Amino acid sequence: MGEFTRRLSRSKSGKMRSPKGTIMSMKFDMSQPLIGVDGKQLTIRSRFLDEKGDVKGADLRSVCMLALLDVNELDETRRDERGNFMEKIISGEEKFQKWQLAQKIKDGGIVELEDGERALIRRLVGVSLNAETVGVVWSLLDKPISEPSKESEK
Repeated sequence: MGEFTRRLSRSKSGKMRSPKGTIMSMKFDMSQPLIGVDGKQLTIRSRFLDEKGDVKGADLRSVCMLALLDVNELDETRRDERGNFMEKIISGEEKFQKWQLAQKIKDGGIVELEDGERALIRRLVGVSLNAETVGVVWSLLDKPISEPSKESEK
């Protein structure tokens, strides 16, 4: 996990909160198309775009769904006999957390993401997709559509 994610802790309700005890969340439009450096919409092949798995224009929702549900992370500390990185062993709890977040964003539109959820998406996109897609997604996740809302934890 990134340094930012490590600084967060869980509240009694299970939400991520900052060191000051507030839960930070921001709204994002998950239907935003991903525009590459050439000014054209990026394309990906994903079951989250249509049932045929055809190559289609990518939006923030489809790429996040791909990263959350279709990506097996690699563990950079474990290698097989050929020296290749091995698949990371992910606990059932971590998989369930990824599934819950996918349920939250599956319909697209405006979605409120907590800092911990945003950090998880950034990490998974970062380890699984190419540099152009990572750059576009991370840029979009750094620009919420409204001011952050703070929810004090009692």
